[in-house]
Amino acid sequence: MRVAFLSSGSPENYAAWSGTPYFCLRALRAQFETVEPIGSPPMRKLMQGLRRAGSRLRVDPLREPAVAALYGMALRRRLERFRPDVVFGLASSTQLYGLVDDFDVVHCSDATFRVMRDYYPDWFSGLSQRTLRNGERIEARVIGGAALSLYASDWAADSARRDYGAGHDRAHAVPFGANLDEAPVPSNTPADRVCRLLFIGVDWARKGGDLALAVLRTLRARGVEAELHVVGCAVPASVGAVPGLVAHGFLSKGDPAQHRQLQDLFARAAFLIVPSRQEAYGLVFCEAGAYGLPSLATATGGIPTIVRPGINGFLFPLDATAGAYADVVEAQWGSPAAYARLRESTLARARSDLTWEAWGTRSADLIRGVRQRRPEAVHADLRPLAEGSPS
Repeated sequence: MRVAFLSSGSPENYAAWSGTPYFCLRALRAQFETVEPIGSPPMRKLMQGLRRAGSRLRVDPLREPAVAALYGMALRRRLERFRPDVVFGLASSTQLYGLVDDFDVVHCSDATFRVMRDYYPDWFSGLSQRTLRNGERIEARVIGGAALSLYASDWAADSARRDYGAGHDRAHAVPFGANLDEAPVPSNTPADRVCRLLFIGVDWARKGGDLALAVLRTLRARGVEAELHVVGCAVPASVGAVPGLVAHGFLSKGDPAQHRQLQDLFARAAFLIVPSRQEAYGLVFCEAGAYGLPSLATATGGIPTIVRPGINGFLFPLDATAGAYADVVEAQWGSPAAYARLRESTLARARSDLTWEAWGTRSADLIRGVRQRRPEAVHADLRPLAEGSPS
């Protein structure tokens, strides 16, 4: 099969969307003989400029059907020359909007527009009525016209079925994997018996930094030798000095020294704690699992697809107190045998279900099952260009 690959971020840029387009493309190339990234850099730059201009009015140009149709036109010529069997779009509803009628499209995302509305802050909250209307229109057309929709979580796949009428045969949950170049060597229980909690996130508030800090304080008040290591964001200045709190700032995987530091933090931690208020998926939970590091997280968004209670961590309701988290940490940490079993099952789940290889294998099986809906029409559109005729 010949697969055209579209993504909202460049798959050649390791930093784009935490590396998800890069690893997704690599996983597909391991399954299919020809997978070609198709993009329009001028349109991408135009979209960035329009989005900045529309932010004050809460109008998102990515949700404008006319803009989406223009994006499709910009991509069409390259697609017709490539002659794909399938057009695969990662988080690319805008690009796919003008293509679903003429190509067999595989739509892949971590969420639907409906579940993100007023869930995430910034670009999904307080949107204008125009953007809400148009966002639904684009999403409905892409999901309705796609031959297959792949979602990172059950939360998103359920929305495609419930909110957009996708059948169970066309909307599937296939978890994304850990964005790691190589599987790390799993670590053992920290030898010094310091209960290090690792918090990773670029948004202190949305990722639940205040709650993670409260858990640290609760554990130390109970006599547990605990630390909280914060990566990815600055701790608010109002927090001040807190015993056991260690702030590392942003650590880039693209910088060898910083990457080694991040790996060491994963290896020496006892638990990953990211009690997110909103989370479409949560790649960091997959990465923690690759180290055998169990996660403490909230039961929101796509997280429950990754974190299975008692297997690779524990889930808590959004209104759970720091004491509830501390109770679980104490129970597990206080029993070396129970904690060792938790690390073993965490690693086993990470290796079996939460890798890009696992995602690629299952996704490829589903993609191969896609039958062209209108093969005659598609080939009729492509034939003139293939024969050298003007478009």
